[in-house]
Amino acid sequence: MEPKKRTTGQSEGDDTASNLEAQNVQKSPNNKKARLFSAKEFRTKLKTAERKEALVNFLNICSKENGEFAIKEYLDKGGNCLELLQLLDSDLESSHCVIFNLVNHILLQIISNHPTLHSQNLEACKFLLSTNFPLINKMLSFGSITEERKSILKLLATFVTFSNSLGREILQNINFNVGNLQVLSKQTGEKDSVRSAFIK
Repeated sequence: MEPKKRTTGQSEGDDTASNLEAQNVQKSPNNKKARLFSAKEFRTKLKTAERKEALVNFLNICSKENGEFAIKEYLDKGGNCLELLQLLDSDLESSHCVIFNLVNHILLQIISNHPTLHSQNLEACKFLLSTNFPLINKMLSFGSITEERKSILKLLATFVTFSNSLGREILQNINFNVGNLQVLSKQTGEKDSVRSAFIK
């Protein structure tokens, strides 16, 4: 007995199903995730009035589980810590914490996964320390807010891990007076407290 042949209608139906399946693959969550961040678009926005929003969005992505992929794309497209730290001299005074947190994420990824980029970004760290010690000391002082203290302390801790020479420069120039030490070491009971960041 001969096998039953497919009719023309059945063939078209199969083609339609295949097309729908292909469309579903294109709309899959994984592909959508990959399109959440564009390093080229982000770097372009850094030169526009949209830079503050772009920084916040990038930080939100970097803070998530797969944030290292966005950081890798940023580095692969020519991004670096100096590009971000130079924004401190612009009108982004309210975004210091965002910039420092972003740089911290990037440096940690360089330490773990991108050692060839170490020298280039070490210069960026030196740039921050040579040009912004007044800002750093201000963020560590009694008059700063909790988020500022945590942000700069975490970044300084990463600097020390990144290079011993940075650690020596920090000790020579940061104002760890009695008043600042009391503020930084104050026990609050919070898990992610200023004291925890300071001890690290």
